[in-house]
Amino acid sequence: MGLFADLKAIPPAEKTVDLGGGRKVVVIGLSRTDKCDMVASCTSKKTGRCDNQLLESKYLARCVCDPETREPIQPDCREWNLASHVAAPLVSACVEVNGLDEEEAEALLKKSD
Repeated sequence: MGLFADLKAIPPAEKTVDLGGGRKVVVIGLSRTDKCDMVASCTSKKTGRCDNQLLESKYLARCVCDPETREPIQPDCREWNLASHVAAPLVSACVEVNGLDEEEAEALLKKSD
């Protein structure tokens, strides 16, 4: 196996988030291609600006998973209208496992506060 094959074999980063009351979720990172496609889908072709609220919702919908099935707990990004104190630790975990750059992370974290 070559070095590149070794890199491709590394699983996505993940982080378990304790929701309290014995409930936990696992936040699983995306591939580089999936991350770029998602950012592009939230970016206006006219203005070049990213809709950070939509991007945050899409990260939550794609990355927040059931720890047993490892499937997203709510894949519809329109449903992720949570109280800020509930969303904030999940968004922080999305930032961490997806290796977002400083600007992306700052934009997402501002929206979740």
